[in-house]
Amino acid sequence: MRMKAVRMSVGLLGVLAAVLLVRPTHSDTQAAPIPDETFMLMVKTDLEYLSKWLGDSKAKDAKKTLKALAAYLALAGQNQGSKLLRDEALKMADAIGKNDFKTAKEVADKLASAKLSTGEKLDALKWTGKAAPDLAEVMDPFRKAGPKGGLGMEKDIRDGKKSVKELNKIVLAAQRSALIAEITMNLEPDGGFGGKKSKADWEKHTKDMQQYALEVVELAKDAKKNEAKLKATLGKLDASCVGCHNVFRE
Repeated sequence: MRMKAVRMSVGLLGVLAAVLLVRPTHSDTQAAPIPDETFMLMVKTDLEYLSKWLGDSKAKDAKKTLKALAAYLALAGQNQGSKLLRDEALKMADAIGKNDFKTAKEVADKLASAKLSTGEKLDALKWTGKAAPDLAEVMDPFRKAGPKGGLGMEKDIRDGKKSVKELNKIVLAAQRSALIAEITMNLEPDGGFGGKKSKADWEKHTKDMQQYALEVVELAKDAKKNEAKLKATLGKLDASCVGCHNVFRE
């Protein structure tokens, strides 16, 4: 397969240096659901976080957040057509699930220096071993950041309703939220479905979450022009989470 290298500049979103991406040149590659620039922002940011925490003696304290991030990266790799990212992130999530933080850090460090391809044709993602996140794990990064993990995603979304100055945080929270929705669509609430907790409502809230999250990512491409709509959509994203919690959270 003939490949071409593309230098992706991410200065528009700040903090990222140029990142090298490789795309297959054939025309039948799957379409990426988000821009490569946004994809690489999450990959770089989350791998840095993972590498730092996985090398810490207290990594187990942040296990839920660490496993969630590895799972997000695996699904992002699947969606973007990046086999290397998908497969290695699955290994990392499995290792974290087994408390093998040494192996997980080795994988994170390998990915951090890897040349990622996107747009590849991939088979279906399969959660093997301990890789699959449960509901508590997949939601953990919404918690306030602290000594036991958490990324403060809920705060970033709510702060974004007032100001879009912290655009990177907003984009990251939205991109991760879209991936979370994709995962939770195949999970169940604590205690399962029944009574007021219907599967139809679960799916509706999940789809709303994903829709608004992806709209935020799109609007953030020109945050200055779209500022009012971006803030409003962040409000809708937050409301979709609150609405779901009001019904399904114990």
